[in-house]
Amino acid sequence: MTELLRDPKGVIRRLEKVSDIVIERRDAAPLRLTLNSRVEEDRAGTAILARLLVKALPDVTDVVWVSLADAYPWLRFLPDRERPVFLRQFAETLEACAAIDTNAPLAQLLHEWRATAEVYSNPALTAALKRASSGTNVKVQRPKPARRQR
Repeated sequence: MTELLRDPKGVIRRLEKVSDIVIERRDAAPLRLTLNSRVEEDRAGTAILARLLVKALPDVTDVVWVSLADAYPWLRFLPDRERPVFLRQFAETLEACAAIDTNAPLAQLLHEWRATAEVYSNPALTAALKRASSGTNVKVQRPKPARRQR
């Protein structure tokens, strides 16, 4: 941070020659300084890779599964019947994220599938969740539509 404040032009010259610059701060998370063109190139690359994955998935399912299971070992707890569902959702969400320039929905999808894998990893919990619920046998009335106020 000090260098950026003392010599901003020098930092920018260096940024144009090398990759990103990480700015360390004492009491806060580091910042990353990058060229917008690099971000756009990364986005374009992610978008094309996501589209390729969606189109190729039927032919490369096993390879993709092994690669993802290496990155996310908890995937191994998913039963065989759930794996194609996960892969399709992963590929489609990745493609959609690339289209809107955010990975938040992909992170949410991984969070949800990890929770599912945790349930499958515990046979007692899996069995409990598969049992029919006895419920309370209390009927709940349908809410009445709200009146419009004028």
